[in-house]
Amino acid sequence: MRIMLHSFVVSLVLLLGIASLWRPASGIFTFEPVDWAVLYEKQHTPTHGFGSSSYAMEILRTSEQHHSLTAFIQESIGQQGVLTDKKEWLDWQKQHFPASGAAWEKTVYMAPDDPLALDIRNDRGYITMNDSNLATFTYTRLEPENLGGKNIPAAIRFPYRTTAGIMILAGCFLSFLLPGTDKKALQTSSGIGTRFFLFIFSGGLVVTGLPFLYGWTGSEQFGVIFLGAFIILFGVIGILLFGLETVKVHGLLQGRDMLAHWTISDREWQEFNKWSYQEGKSIAFAGLILVTVIAVVIAGGFLSAVRDEGAVIAAAVVGAVILFLWLMVGITLMLRKRKARSESAEVYISLTQVYVNGTVASWFLPGSRLESITLQTEPVPAITLITSAIMMAGKFLYFFRQNSTCFIPVPASKLQEAKKIIAQLQPENKV
Repeated sequence: MRIMLHSFVVSLVLLLGIASLWRPASGIFTFEPVDWAVLYEKQHTPTHGFGSSSYAMEILRTSEQHHSLTAFIQESIGQQGVLTDKKEWLDWQKQHFPASGAAWEKTVYMAPDDPLALDIRNDRGYITMNDSNLATFTYTRLEPENLGGKNIPAAIRFPYRTTAGIMILAGCFLSFLLPGTDKKALQTSSGIGTRFFLFIFSGGLVVTGLPFLYGWTGSEQFGVIFLGAFIILFGVIGILLFGLETVKVHGLLQGRDMLAHWTISDREWQEFNKWSYQEGKSIAFAGLILVTVIAVVIAGGFLSAVRDEGAVIAAAVVGAVILFLWLMVGITLMLRKRKARSESAEVYISLTQVYVNGTVASWFLPGSRLESITLQTEPVPAITLITSAIMMAGKFLYFFRQNSTCFIPVPASKLQEAKKIIAQLQPENKV
């Protein structure tokens, strides 16, 4: 399990690092200037027409109620204001609002962990500089879900990017710390599948945690958590299928339950590859041609019987699926041919598993079994091993067995040992 734990930790650290690149601040304060002179003038300007008796009475009344500008400011901000003469705040004002007038018509943002934010008491209010100008600013705390659509500097909106970068670098560094034997197991076909589904599983965990990382609430939170849970389930299924096989092959590579370990020479390996590639190509294309013919007959018959737009769309979908299958088989054969260019190869055989230079075949999982195993000497010495596994399809869960063929090279000096192994593995009492 250690090899799987390593891949899980690497995947989780990398994905958490990537997610943290866009993790917003827990809350950001916005500051906007207040022009007290304009507000003071509006407050103390009579509203009645010039020359009327009511206008004269208004002047008399307001003149009696006039406060100084300082008193007016203090009365206006009430309990929601902070009056400060700290040098840090005065320096902050000079930095962000160096001049008066139009230069003050802007919004300044402050991170919640800024030392100046300790002087702020509420989520909204006023901050007034206790100097000769009595400059005042309104402040409002924005929650993470309200940060979008604003020109907030990235360093303030996404304060975790330094930590995220460290996590990504740590994940990349950890990926190179795996011992040689573990790395060999993870580079097999089953190991690659395990790493892929561990990545999917880790991604599901990160997606599930996004609402808590990003501060999402409401229906958005439940939708993301549900999606994350679905991804986790998909990853768990893949880990069970490929992970058990990877753990098993890891033990085989270390000699556990091993029946044979052969090293194939360069010449024998190249001869075997030429033959096995052609055999695999013939099997793959024979199956593809059969599936294509069946699909064309069914789609063509449906299209000729039902001549409408829906039939055309259905036929196009079938054609796209067939094209995708041909493309995937072509890519698989190309990768197999490229992988076969290595100068030599190793073969490990156990009672329930075979390793051939990174390719793994097994029949120990529930529903799988060894169908047949045969030895040939011409055109190249090789063992042909056919396994099967239970598959299901259709909404009524139609079950069927799917066969898989594996070719195993045999060194010329190991033919007698190969015969003994075949006799030992020969399936009996097949269901």
